[in-house]
Amino acid sequence: MIYFLIFFFLEIFITIEIGAYLGGLMTIFEIIASFIVGMILLKSLKMSFLETLMSMSKSGINKESIIIGNLLSFLGCILLMVPGILSDFIGILLQFPILDVLVLRLFMRNKKTTKYEDSNIIDVEIEEDFVIRK
Repeated sequence: MIYFLIFFFLEIFITIEIGAYLGGLMTIFEIIASFIVGMILLKSLKMSFLETLMSMSKSGINKESIIIGNLLSFLGCILLMVPGILSDFIGILLQFPILDVLVLRLFMRNKKTTKYEDSNIIDVEIEEDFVIRK
């Protein structure tokens, strides 16, 4: 929650500062233009995602990289549609495929090992015999 508030205040501060430099009309034009670009990219993302699903079913492609790449592009399109300069900048950055590779490396490095890969686990079975005495 705190990260959202920090992002929100940075968004407002940067938009006001750049808006004061550009002027009110140019700032409104930038917000409308970035919304239109976000909508166009979202529509093309839908088509490219369908094409990659078709090609993925035919060949053995790494599914995690395609899913992460499409999620980052989708998040970038949504950020382009949100009014504000900082969200537009981050949305444009998320459209580049090089960030997909960086996020995928980070994701694979932090991926937890499964319980079968951990060599410190010993499987133990405990049996108890109950004796009833009179």
